[in-house]
Amino acid sequence: MKSFRLAICPLPPPTLQNIIVEAAKRRWIASCTTGSRRHPYHMLSFLSIHRRPSPLRSLSVLLILLVAVPACIALAESRTASSPSSPDKILPDSIIFGFDLGQSYGTSVARFENGTTISLAKIPGTANYVNLMEDLVAQPPTPYWLSHFGEVGRWLGLFRSLRRSLGLAPTKDSRILADMIVALKTASEIALQTQVKAVAVTAPWIAAWDNRMPYDSVVKDALSLAGLELWDNPWEEAGHYLGEIGAALASEERWICRRNWCALHWVEVEGEATEGGPLFLVSLTNRSLYTSFQLNQCYFFNSWDNHLASINPRYGLDQASQTESPSKFWNELRLHLLSLYKTHKAGELQREGRLSQLPLTILVMGEAAETPEFLDVVHDVARDIQQLCASEPQAVGCKENKAVGGVELLILGDRTYGPARGAAFWLSTRMSPEYCEELYAAEGILRQSDMMKESHLEL
Repeated sequence: MKSFRLAICPLPPPTLQNIIVEAAKRRWIASCTTGSRRHPYHMLSFLSIHRRPSPLRSLSVLLILLVAVPACIALAESRTASSPSSPDKILPDSIIFGFDLGQSYGTSVARFENGTTISLAKIPGTANYVNLMEDLVAQPPTPYWLSHFGEVGRWLGLFRSLRRSLGLAPTKDSRILADMIVALKTASEIALQTQVKAVAVTAPWIAAWDNRMPYDSVVKDALSLAGLELWDNPWEEAGHYLGEIGAALASEERWICRRNWCALHWVEVEGEATEGGPLFLVSLTNRSLYTSFQLNQCYFFNSWDNHLASINPRYGLDQASQTESPSKFWNELRLHLLSLYKTHKAGELQREGRLSQLPLTILVMGEAAETPEFLDVVHDVARDIQQLCASEPQAVGCKENKAVGGVELLILGDRTYGPARGAAFWLSTRMSPEYCEELYAAEGILRQSDMMKESHLEL
C-alpha cells in the first residue's frame, strides 16, 4: 500500500486510511465550534474580557449576543432544512453551476453528473461593477487594526452583523457583487428552465479578503443577497470562492492534485507535486487587461501572493480601435507586459534572494484573447522573456540566475468561460463522493461516510 507523509513530521509516514480517520475526527470536533480549520478562533475568545469590564464593553458584548445567537440558530435551522446531511443524498440529476465574477463581466456554466459542461450566460458588468473589481484587485491586505482581531475591525464586524440581521447589505461591495450574481442566476435559470441551487463562485484573488472570517465573507454575503447559499459539505471546509487563476488551471486539468485533495489538503502526498514555477496571468477583455503573478500550484490552494495584480482599462481591446495607430497600441502592450515581468523578477529576487529555476507559465484568457494581434503579442512576450538574459546580460536577475528555465504559453481552450468551468469542477469534487472513493478503493480505503461513522464511535 502506498503511503502518505506529513510535510513537517519526522515520524514514519502514516497510511492514507489513518490520515482520513484522523481528519474525520478533527472535522467532527471542528463542527462543534464556529472557527475554521485555518482560523481556529472561537466566539468565546472574541467575547472574553481579561480586565474589569466597562459599561461600553458590556453593552458591546450584549449586542453581539443579541445578533450572533439568533443568526447562529437560523443558520443551523437552514442547514438542517436545505443542506444535504451526507453526500449520498445528492440527487443523481443535480446540476452544478459555476459563476465567474470576472474583471469586467460575469459568466455562468452548468455541469451535469456525467461531467458534461455547457456555457450559459455572459453578463457585461455595470460601471459600478467594473470599478469595484479594479479597486479590489489593487487593494493590499487588510491592516491588522481593521481586521477581526483589531479593536476597530471588531466594531466594524459588529456593524456588518447588525446590517445582516436587518436584511441589509453588510457592505457596498457585497451589494454590487450580488447584482451580478442575480443577473447570472436569472439568465442561467432561463437558459435551463431549472432553479439554480448548487453554485460555486470564482473571482480574481482579492488580498483584502484574506483575513475575513468565514461568517463575514463578502462573497457569502453577495450570494445570500442573491437568494443563494454556499453548498456546505461536511467533508471539506472549502473557501467561499475560488481564485480565478486556480479555476482557469482546473478548466485545463492543470494542477488538479487529486491525491492531495482527497488527503484533505493538510499532508504532503508522496509522488505528487503541489507547486511549480511562476505563473504570469494575462487576461484581456474588451474593457481592460488583468495581469498578476503567482506560483503554479494546486488549483484549490489559497494564492497568498498575487504580485503586481492590476486591472488596467488602458489596454482593453476597445482602446485599440480608438487609437490613431493600432500597431502602436499593440507594441505598447508588448512593452508593458515585458516591463511587468522585469519588475516582478526584480521584486522576487529582492524578497526571496533567488529566482525560480522552474519554467515560467504565461496563462492567457479573456473574451478578447482570441484577437490575432493580441496572440501575436503574447507569443512575442514569451520569446522576449526567454531571450531576455541573452540580449540583456546586465538585467536584474540574469547574473544571479542565468538559467531562465524556459517559458510555457498556456492559452485557455475556452478563454471566456474557462474559469466558470473550473469553478463548477471544483464544486463537483466536493459534492460527489465518487471523486475520491475511486482513489480510496485503489488504496484499500473505506468509504468516506464509513470513515466518519467509525471516527464518531472511537470518539
